Amino acid sequence: MSKKYLGDKFDIHGGGRDLLFPHHENEIAQSCCANGTDVFSNYWVHNGFITQSNEKMSKSQGNILKISSFKENVNGQALRLALISTHYRQPLDWSDKLLEESKKTIDKWYNGYIELVKPKLISDDDLTPLYDDLNTPKYIANLHKLYEKSQSGSLEDKKVFVSACNFVGLLTETREEWNNFKKNKSSLSNELIEIKIKERNKARDDKNYELADKIRNELLEKGVQIEDKDGKTSWKFK
Repeated sequence: MSKKYLGDKFDIHGGGRDLLFPHHENEIAQSCCANGTDVFSNYWVHNGFITQSNEKMSKSQGNILKISSFKENVNGQALRLALISTHYRQPLDWSDKLLEESKKTIDKWYNGYIELVKPKLISDDDLTPLYDDLNTPKYIANLHKLYEKSQSGSLEDKKVFVSACNFVGLLTETREEWNNFKKNKSSLSNELIEIKIKERNKARDDKNYELADKIRNELLEKGVQIEDKDGKTSWKFK
């Protein structure tokens, strides 16, 4: 199949770390002998496993996660950020906390979002981690720095930040699309949210903190996060 579509030798071959030996060793030997070449693939990319509680995912363990189960409730950008938060050759221990932190990061980064007519050139200094065996964790660290710069910098700084995110498939939706996804996950209308917040504020005024906490938690479970600051209560879709 590889010979039919890619020729006797090609650039990149991937697979899990468990295929390194003997599967890929044998594949190289057989293919080079069959095709009379010195090289089968120029680069080999072997990824680490995704684990849960440091146990390898497998059908026998019953701990497999399916993309289809995330589709309705998790934005693909948050999923992507979670997956590239660890170097591809290292194991990634999956957890709800990891996904939640990734969602929070994307949500924060949309504060620096700006629609681009065309992408800006990203400096080699910022791209260096990706040149180094696709070191995505270090690149993400650079994205954090570019975000901070965009918040206090110029319009050009914002364009560079968004371009750098787009380069790895992040901030590819508009801010409105991102917010609409969060809004659509919630079963509450804006009017009902405001009513619930008034009920909570009244409970707090009556020193019924148990009821106030209950309302806050109910809203949070339905995708609405509230914040009290300077005597005022604001909310946003989580």
